[in-house]
Amino acid sequence: MLQELLKAWLVPPALNAAILLTGLMLYRLHKGMAKFLIITSLLTLFIFSSDYVASLLERSIQVHPALDLNDLPTTDPLTIIVAGSAHHKVADEYGYPTPTSVALERLHYASYLHRKTGHPVLLTGGVMNENQVHADVLATSFINEYKTEARWREGNSRSTQQNAEFSAEILMPLGRKSILLVTHSYHMKRSAALFEQAGFEVIPAPIVMSREPNIKDWRNWVPSASGLLRSSNVIYEYFGLLRDWIAAKSEQRDFQASSKVNPEEAG
Repeated sequence: MLQELLKAWLVPPALNAAILLTGLMLYRLHKGMAKFLIITSLLTLFIFSSDYVASLLERSIQVHPALDLNDLPTTDPLTIIVAGSAHHKVADEYGYPTPTSVALERLHYASYLHRKTGHPVLLTGGVMNENQVHADVLATSFINEYKTEARWREGNSRSTQQNAEFSAEILMPLGRKSILLVTHSYHMKRSAALFEQAGFEVIPAPIVMSREPNIKDWRNWVPSASGLLRSSNVIYEYFGLLRDWIAAKSEQRDFQASSKVNPEEAG
């Protein structure tokens, strides 16, 4: 719940709304600051809604190129892991829960990789939406829509970090350390780092790569809901990277503090 609230209010458009409301409340007390906040909220909302800026943000965090199947190792057993996403609680047209479009894009590529390489698939994602296990929802769609069956399901995680840790609990005892990690390009930098921390040898398999935007095309500057969503996704990932960096530094300080010998105890 807390993670969902933070994700909602730390990124546009909720962040812009919060800044705008703050400016309106301050208008009688401090007109200068109020005008600055109001203009900032509206201007940044316009900027982040453009496809040009969204593409620039995506490319700034897109550090892994598209996977080349010819470069895959042939010695170690590989496992295709699909990073968790989200699903609809119920789809009236199907009569059961279905993955969101983001999750379907990941399943689509994982199915392609499975057909091309024969490597088994692990689906990740814990309880969401009234005790529905995300990995189970993905598995159903994987079979029904892509005619592909996942060998393993990790159904306890609630975050990307837990995706990695709980997947390790399944695969490491089987000697499966090398993985093909499938997730969106804007999500790959943080995901790959977390799976490596869990002990995996990660081969990134990013999807929906962002291309160089054309600054002269006026259509790239027209505000759109899709542009705002793309910008928000990247901004959230940067907050996630910052959070992970702070957590790592905190753990490092705790380890250094615990490793120091108390002079009185040593004596």
